[in-house]
Amino acid sequence: SLNLSHSGITNIDALIQLPHLQWLDLSHTAVREVSPLALCHSLVTLDISDTRVNNISCLRQSTSIRTIRACLLTRQLSSPAYFPNQIRNLELCHTEAIDSIEGLQLCHRLVSLNLTGSRIAQISVLSKCPRIMNLDLANTHISSIDVTN
Repeated sequence: SLNLSHSGITNIDALIQLPHLQWLDLSHTAVREVSPLALCHSLVTLDISDTRVNNISCLRQSTSIRTIRACLLTRQLSSPAYFPNQIRNLELCHTEAIDSIEGLQLCHRLVSLNLTGSRIAQISVLSKCPRIMNLDLANTHISSIDVTN
């Protein structure tokens, strides 16, 4: 595991030297780019909360990532934001950086999703996520909980 939270780090290219890294906390840093993490094939947990990351598509093909925490993001995520298909836990709370969860359409193993305080207004894509057990929609723009196709 590696905790770089609240550090002055801006570049994580050197992390490709850690292919067995399983847990990484980059929260509260000035990191903008996470593409080197695509080569960390053992990474299970990633925290990019309160960073300047705006594109996580490089992680979409990951077969190891199970948990992503991306709260308080300061930049708009590319839309739709695609997440690793194997993800089980996703936190996108208290961020204005995401307004759509359409990128979850292939995340059939998703068990827990926290969207508290986000701009999300529509959740019909969750019909493609049959394993959801924990769903937090507090303080969102959700006006309907219809998740039928």
